[in-house]
Amino acid sequence: VEFYTFSPLTYYVAFAMILSNIIVIACCRKKFNASRTIYDSMVEFISLSYKQKEEKMDQTKKSKKKVIIVVVIVLIILVAAFGSNNDKNKDEDSITTSTNQSNANQANNQEQTTENNDASQQEETEDKKIFNVGEPAELEGVSVCIKETEISKGNDWGKPSKGNQFVYVKALIENNSEEDITVSSIASFDAYCDDYKLEDSSEALMALSSEKNKQSLDGTVASGKKLEGYLCFEVPKNWKNIELHYTDNVWFGDKVMFSIKNK
Repeated sequence: VEFYTFSPLTYYVAFAMILSNIIVIACCRKKFNASRTIYDSMVEFISLSYKQKEEKMDQTKKSKKKVIIVVVIVLIILVAAFGSNNDKNKDEDSITTSTNQSNANQANNQEQTTENNDASQQEETEDKKIFNVGEPAELEGVSVCIKETEISKGNDWGKPSKGNQFVYVKALIENNSEEDITVSSIASFDAYCDDYKLEDSSEALMALSSEKNKQSLDGTVASGKKLEGYLCFEVPKNWKNIELHYTDNVWFGDKVMFSIKNK
């Protein structure tokens, strides 16, 4: 067996190299530990920051969710209130419209009833050919009514012929037209006794004019005014009916007729 021998310097160099390696390894381990510590600290810091960020994001999301929920609730309340007000306004408008419609219908019905009554009265007046004592007749806005009759034997101013008598007819004229009218006891009236035409009697006119509070039915009647007076006729004592015609125009006017029965 052969043994190698080294010089002392060789041993010193080897020892120095081993020692240096140990020192390097030790230093590297320390550096690694330090680096690891720093790395762990950074990781922990980053993790903590991320967690904080997530927590903040969660809080922000929760806050946003809360805000959104509150906004939705407020919108729902506003929509409900607006809808309720609209419904209420619609109901009120409906009630008001119904009330107004009802009032309008009632007014229209009243007007229609009045018009129908007026039309009915007018139709009755138009349909009715002959009016009796006390019944007013309407002609072109003029109302004519025979109020009463009176039998007279005459007086010193005028006397009827033998077998005859005077008849005084009291009449009322109401001018409901917009113009003045002229009434004449001779021109505005025609009379028939038992279908015979009665001529004007001067004796009857004289007797009437001498009677107290008996003025003849003559004169101009202003719009909205009235005229009351008498007509006079000489008829047989046994007369049965006097038919009296009134016209507002001698030549072209219409006529209304009255029937006077002998009592």
